[in-house]
Amino acid sequence: MRARYKTGWNGAVLLAYDHKCYDGSVQRKERVFFCPKIGGLVREDDVLSGGMKQVYAGLANSGIALRCGERETHLLALIRREYRAWRRAR
Repeated sequence: MRARYKTGWNGAVLLAYDHKCYDGSVQRKERVFFCPKIGGLVREDDVLSGGMKQVYAGLANSGIALRCGERETHLLALIRREYRAWRRAR
């Protein structure tokens, strides 16, 4: 299934996509990204720890931190671009 993007009332972006697990099964993943209204570092809601974590280029866990311009106009486009880059790299 294709990736789906959705913008919430608070400007956060929900990214949902299918992820192939090591055992061959496919699991639907949902990730929520946000940044300050005026722009800044992009964060991801980390459901497992109950906090938030930094997001890096290619939606990776380390590397160059993602920065976003104004949330209303740039966050969705940034997440789309980085998701495509992550998929190409896999």
